[in-house]
Amino acid sequence: MARRVSSSTVLRFLLAAVVAAVVVLAAAASAAPVAAQPADKRAQAKAAFARATAAEEREDWRTAIDEYLTAYDLAPHHDVLFNVAKIHERLGDLRQAATFYGRYLQEAGDPPDRARVERTIDTLRRRPSVVTIESAPAGALIIVDGERQGRAPLELKLPGGPHQIVAEHGGATTTRMLTVEYAEPARVVLAVGGDGTLVVSSNEAGATVRIDGAPVGVTPWRGPLPPGRHVVIVEKPGFTTVERVVDVPPDGTTQITAGMVRPLGYVDPTPPARNLGILLGFGLGAALVDGPTLSYDLTFGWRSAGRRADGYTGLAFGGSGLGYALGARVYVLTGRIRPYVGVGTSLVTGASNARVVGGLLVADLGAGKTAWDLHLEGGMATTFGGDGERGGGAFVLGGLVWHLRTEPAPAAPGARAAFR
Repeated sequence: MARRVSSSTVLRFLLAAVVAAVVVLAAAASAAPVAAQPADKRAQAKAAFARATAAEEREDWRTAIDEYLTAYDLAPHHDVLFNVAKIHERLGDLRQAATFYGRYLQEAGDPPDRARVERTIDTLRRRPSVVTIESAPAGALIIVDGERQGRAPLELKLPGGPHQIVAEHGGATTTRMLTVEYAEPARVVLAVGGDGTLVVSSNEAGATVRIDGAPVGVTPWRGPLPPGRHVVIVEKPGFTTVERVVDVPPDGTTQITAGMVRPLGYVDPTPPARNLGILLGFGLGAALVDGPTLSYDLTFGWRSAGRRADGYTGLAFGGSGLGYALGARVYVLTGRIRPYVGVGTSLVTGASNARVVGGLLVADLGAGKTAWDLHLEGGMATTFGGDGERGGGAFVLGGLVWHLRTEPAPAAPGARAAFR
């Protein structure tokens, strides 16, 4: 008898099949990039390797090195390191060649050519180097590894490895150990004898002295130095820098004098002004209320160190008597032309006033150790009459202020800085 299958069972079967298919597809999709990525890198490395070999064929050695290293970064292989080492050897970069040969041996494990490559590294290390030997003083007898070579200065070709260099002069001896490798040039300076003495002077006392880049004092300067060649720099603000190369003999003295001059067109910097603050002033003012009411002020005052403000007090004349004057000015600018705002009062019988003003001051007129300031101001004033009546209106005042000059007088038109 045939077995019947319910519709719900069929539905569950189909749903399970769909889920299984989705899982399989997802796994395949996620695995595909993982497999594709190494293949892609290998393709890039192969292309870089081909470019490197092409660069070698046209003897473009630096490009070949770059392309080989690109290939190695994408797909490391020890044979690429060997190729890089060969090119460095061809270019004469022997230390670099030995470094890459060593990396080749390290990464290759136990290659069949290990012994030959190790011999190559040792040969590169022992390639002769050109060594320049100097002495202080010059002319010392030079002995290398027990054999006389001549008198300094001289150039020798020494095989790679350690060497003993001896300099003899005047009964004194100096010994130096030197190791040379990979045909790299070297220079040796041997000082024979005790320290010498250097004396530095200049036409401008107090100049800074630097020896071999290090500050040691100011001129006049005297001090001990190891024998040999030294670079001496003498400098002072406002003057040209003097640089000399000097040879200091052992147990001897070398003396130099630095002639320092001003640079062409140099102008001495203006020192900061010392504001003595003392002001003597005269002013003539008029309150324009029911006709002008004049007042005269003779004042004694003080100016702030930053030349931002004046305060003054003194005597006021006007109307029918003598009174008291008081006021202040605050400057917007502090140059030759100084706009300002101010307040003031003149308390005189029959001519008293209090005012708020704005004005303009022209500073430092005249020459010499003293100067005059000219100022003109205008504003609003309140007047007080002798009978107690008050009024309000415009106010104008002009005046002069005398003070000690605290800065050099301005140069005459056309004056120019001269070379000194």
